[in-house]
Amino acid sequence: MHQRCPTMSEQDPIVSGRTLLAAKIISNYGQSSIDCVVRRISDRGATVAVESQLGIPKHFQLLIPGEGPPRACKLVWQSGKELGLEFEEPESATEEKPAAPVRPSERGADALMRGMMLTLRAALDEIETGVVLLDSDLRAQFINRAFRKMWALPDQVADSKPAFVALMYHGRDTNAYEVAAETLDSYVFERIRLVRAGDTTPRDLRRSNGEVIRIRAMPS
Repeated sequence: MHQRCPTMSEQDPIVSGRTLLAAKIISNYGQSSIDCVVRRISDRGATVAVESQLGIPKHFQLLIPGEGPPRACKLVWQSGKELGLEFEEPESATEEKPAAPVRPSERGADALMRGMMLTLRAALDEIETGVVLLDSDLRAQFINRAFRKMWALPDQVADSKPAFVALMYHGRDTNAYEVAAETLDSYVFERIRLVRAGDTTPRDLRRSNGEVIRIRAMPS
């Protein structure tokens, strides 16, 4: 799509002092996050730049740190690395439509909870400690940026909800652990056992680059 939408035409008022801002495109209820730069923004929409358009859905949330909670958006045009966004009202921007009518109070509570989760996940994405949120089947529901960078984990893998065992084997296959080859599989299986058991004892892991990382499971 190369046709520009009136949302971000040259006639739209541009909000002074809010351009070239670092931001994040958040989707899948906060489980996916893509870095972007706000080029232009108005009360009705924005133009942002991304490294790649791969994986960007039709509807998502735009988070500008320091500018309040994430704003619901709709993708209306794209050209090269630029995307044209139109801001949506919260009730029209849910990613999954309810099967039956929902009372306003329920819709408001659901939107509030979703906004809180998006804000929490965005905050976890900013900290320097690696964080992985696992479900009861030990599948990753969220992996923050620090963890992805620490273990050289590609976004397409991190966003696919990989199993914890897959994350461990990624570390093994990239020679990230300073563990003898003959004991590597045993180490991986023991880590999985401890996480499944909910063991909260902190443990130190020596990486092949000489770093020592303290690892701890925290059951919810």
